[in-house]
Amino acid sequence: MSLKKIGIALSVIMLCLSAGCSQTEQDVVKDDLGKVLNKKLGGVFVVSDIEITAFENIGTKVEPKYRSRYVAKLNVSEAMYEKIGVISSDVNHDVVIPIAKEGSSINVFGVSTSVLEREKIVTEINSVDFNRKNIGDFLSEFSNPVVGGSSEHKAALEHAAKWNAESPARMKKFADRINGIWSGSYVCSGKSLGFNLNISVKKINGSNVLVGAIFEDIVKPGSGDGAESFSLNGYVSEKGSFAVEPGAWITHLYGGTMAGFLGNVNSDLNKITGKVVYGGAQCTSFKLSK
Repeated sequence: MSLKKIGIALSVIMLCLSAGCSQTEQDVVKDDLGKVLNKKLGGVFVVSDIEITAFENIGTKVEPKYRSRYVAKLNVSEAMYEKIGVISSDVNHDVVIPIAKEGSSINVFGVSTSVLEREKIVTEINSVDFNRKNIGDFLSEFSNPVVGGSSEHKAALEHAAKWNAESPARMKKFADRINGIWSGSYVCSGKSLGFNLNISVKKINGSNVLVGAIFEDIVKPGSGDGAESFSLNGYVSEKGSFAVEPGAWITHLYGGTMAGFLGNVNSDLNKITGKVVYGGAQCTSFKLSK
C-alpha cells in the first residue's frame, strides 16, 4: 500500500473516530456484514435488510476494530414445515404441515467484529441468534414426508392400514423362516472358526421376533476337541436387525468367553452377517446362512 493511500485511509478512520463514527463507516460495515451473513447461512436464508443498532471502535486510533450489534431480516428460500405425526408401516412417513411460505421473513439478532485490512473492511460474525423452531424445517429435512391432508397423506394412511392388518400373518411367516439351525463362521484372532446357531422363536412382539438361541462350535473331525456351547437371547426385527447376547454356558471346556452377535438378516431371510460382541477385542465379524 502506498504512503498516500495509507494516509487517506487513516484520515477517514480518524474523522470517523472524532465524529463518533460516521454513517458512512457504518454503511461499509453493514454492506460487508450482509455479505458475510449470507455466506454463513449458505443460501438457506437470504438477507434482505440489516440494521446496526450499536456501533463502536474497540481498537485504537491506529488499528481500529469495530464491534456492531445488528438486527438482520432474513427471507426463507423455500417453504418451511412442522412435523405433526408419523405414519408407520414398511416405510415410515413424517406427517408435516406448512408454517412458513417461501419468501417469509424472520428477524435475527447478533454481534459482529470488523477490522480494516488493506483498505478493506473485513467482518467476522460473532453470533447469530434466532429460533428455528418458530419457522420450521425444510421438507428435505424430514423422513419420507407427506403433507397433512394431501393425496400422498391419504395414500400413506391406506397403505399403513393394509400393512398393519396383514402384520400377524406376515410376522408368522417371518418367524418360521428365522426359526431353526443357522451355520457359518466367526473370526477371532484372525482365524475363521465354524459354529452353528440354533434359533428358536419365543414370541412375536409387534414387528420384532423375540428369540432364544444355542451357540455350538463346529468341531473338526479328528481334532479330539469337544464342542463348547452356550445359550443366547435377543430379537430379530422385520426390517432385518439381528441382536443376541449371551446367557449361560451349557458346555464349557476350555475357559473361553461367551459372545454375542449383532448384525442384519438379508431380504431373502437366508443370511445373517455382522459383528461379534462381548467376545473380546480379538473377535470381529461373523456370517451365517440357512
